[in-house]
Amino acid sequence: MDKIELGQVAHTAAVHNQTRQDAAFNKHCWDCLNRHKNKDFGDIPEEDKELNLLALGPEGGRIFSVYNDQKFPTIWIITEWDRKNTTILFPNDY
Repeated sequence: MDKIELGQVAHTAAVHNQTRQDAAFNKHCWDCLNRHKNKDFGDIPEEDKELNLLALGPEGGRIFSVYNDQKFPTIWIITEWDRKNTTILFPNDY
């Protein structure tokens, strides 16, 4: 199974602040990024998973994952269509 090319990985200021204050949340973000890279798109509807898989094809497209965990705030991970950038963000950062 090929992995998703992430390009440069960044996070929003809010996620950055949370990771600096909470080592467990920092690990959670890295774990979720690894899941995203391995095509585990988290808590998104089946039709969105299908769109992500289509985006991996020759036409390309943005890849979007959502990770919910009772211990941590929800995070989104978005890899841009050209695979040059991936961003970790909170939904209200969008």
